[in-house]
Amino acid sequence: MAAKKKKVSKPVAKKVTAAPKPVVNAEVASYVSKNARYVAEVMKWRKTDITEAFKIEDQIAALKHDASKAEQVKELTAALHKAYADAKVSRNEIKKIVKDAIAHKYYDLKTCFSYEQIKYSAYLDRLNVLRENGENKVIALRSEIRDILLNSQIDKETKKSLIATNRKQLEAAKKIAKKNHEEVARIVRQAMRTSREDFANYFKIVKAEKATNIMEAKKFYHDMCSTLANNHEARLKKLREKTGVDKKEKAIDLRAENVAHASRINEAKVAYREASDTAKQYKYNVFMNKYGYTGKVKNDHHPIAEWLQFKYEHYIANFNLMNWLLKNALYVIIILVFAIIACLPAAREGDGLLSPGSILTALVQVAPKIFFALGVGGLILLGGTDLSIGRLTGVGVSFTLMILTAKVGGYPDNNQIVWFNLTGAAPAVKILLALFISILFCTLFTTFAGFFTAKFKMHPFISTLAVQLISYGLFQLFWSATSSFTPDENIIEGLRGPQSILLVVYAIIAILVVWFIWNKTRFGKHIYAVGGNQEAATVSGINPFTITLLAFVMAGILYGFGGFVQAVQTGTGNFNSGYGTETDAIAACVIGGISFSGGVGKVSGAVIGALILGFLTHAFGYIGVDSNLHFLFIAIIILLAFALDFVKYLRKK
Repeated sequence: MAAKKKKVSKPVAKKVTAAPKPVVNAEVASYVSKNARYVAEVMKWRKTDITEAFKIEDQIAALKHDASKAEQVKELTAALHKAYADAKVSRNEIKKIVKDAIAHKYYDLKTCFSYEQIKYSAYLDRLNVLRENGENKVIALRSEIRDILLNSQIDKETKKSLIATNRKQLEAAKKIAKKNHEEVARIVRQAMRTSREDFANYFKIVKAEKATNIMEAKKFYHDMCSTLANNHEARLKKLREKTGVDKKEKAIDLRAENVAHASRINEAKVAYREASDTAKQYKYNVFMNKYGYTGKVKNDHHPIAEWLQFKYEHYIANFNLMNWLLKNALYVIIILVFAIIACLPAAREGDGLLSPGSILTALVQVAPKIFFALGVGGLILLGGTDLSIGRLTGVGVSFTLMILTAKVGGYPDNNQIVWFNLTGAAPAVKILLALFISILFCTLFTTFAGFFTAKFKMHPFISTLAVQLISYGLFQLFWSATSSFTPDENIIEGLRGPQSILLVVYAIIAILVVWFIWNKTRFGKHIYAVGGNQEAATVSGINPFTITLLAFVMAGILYGFGGFVQAVQTGTGNFNSGYGTETDAIAACVIGGISFSGGVGKVSGAVIGALILGFLTHAFGYIGVDSNLHFLFIAIIILLAFALDFVKYLRKK
């Protein structure tokens, strides 16, 4: 039987369908077309921009020292003038194009002015070549010589040899720098002028784009809130109309919907803030590109105007209204109170509240308080406080006035104890001994409190309260019948200076010294470390006992100096003279932002706080307010400051 033939099926040709044409949105196509037209117009005018003039300048610089090329230089100079004229026309036309593009929201035009273009790198490359063996080498060699001089591990002979070698190289580098100075200055001028023009256009577009983006984000946020509110009302209505559900269960569902709605609104708000911050940050990044390029061109030398602009842009980019209010709300309230007081009529005739004489009087009154605020500020940085300031102020005042004279006022029938009778001593001896004894006794008391605080982990509230009572008891024992100590007026007037201006000078010196200690010394940095996290500081090798004890010693020195200044300011006093000083000092620190949680605060904060309290006290006296209300006002300020500090702490956590 013959085998059956298999049927072979013919291959069927597949039907090839054309790829679908992309659907182009007419609006997008129009945008792209018009934006391309703007870009083309800008690029057309840029062919005659300032860079053409700079090319001719380069040719002139290369030929001007060759006398045989004088005619060619003359022709190039004429061409240079024409190039500058063309560049001016080009610049004006580009400005018009940019303005029109911004009006029609074609922001992609900014790519024409980007800082990533080749010409900017070319300028920097040329400058690096010219500076490598000249200006940059001079800077490097000077730094190396300074490091050699400060290196204690190198012997004198080796130092001398190394410095001599570096100085020879330095002289050679200076000659190269001088030779290239004119060329470097010309290229810097070209680079700066080109970047200035490009940046002006670039920044205009980015600024307009930022404003548009923020406006669109705000509109989207409001639309989203409106939509969410409508949906929320619909859900609530549905839940209320729901039948067959227990009232308690329905109430739970309604509360859950309210919580969910609040969460959705918060998410929309966060999205809006992120969009707004992104727009701000983009503008800031554009500025930083220009600022960084300028720094490279000028070898990291920024004029004051550029530096101030950088500070402004940095502040605006990182500004947050809520954080600013938390940080400065107390200052704003106090300034408003002061402004209101300044508008009120004076209780007595004399200089106005803001007159130079009135301001100087307030500064003189504040001068001693600055010492006390700086002293307790160091202890608050450690997370502590000091209740003994008032009594120790009395110690400083009493010993100062006692030494400056042997004449003791009070009750002549009682036995008065004068430990230092220096009636016949020279004024300079009296002054130095008064200052030394005032500082010595105050430091002894604070060291006593500091020892118990550091050694036995006793809270400063307890140790300083004990010192307050001890000092008060001792002075009551020896001078309870003494009403006051009266000093030599000639010495006091000499220490005050004209219009008591020297008291302000003493305070300024103290501010500078304490600022240096807190910010530029190892001890100051260790105070912040121990106050911020004592356990971490201990692990890092810092001794909390030593730091705490030294902080109390420094506080005692400042109290002693402050007592001396207050004695000079008042000209009379006794051991009760410092009553209430601790409240002013602590309030000044709290107002100035020195946190009781420890590790946070600045010298400027303590000073500003003392100035605010001093000026407000002076202002209350100006309008005739009862001085007893001063304590009420300080109490309110302390409560507000503590509340704001706690809120800031919670937000940080």
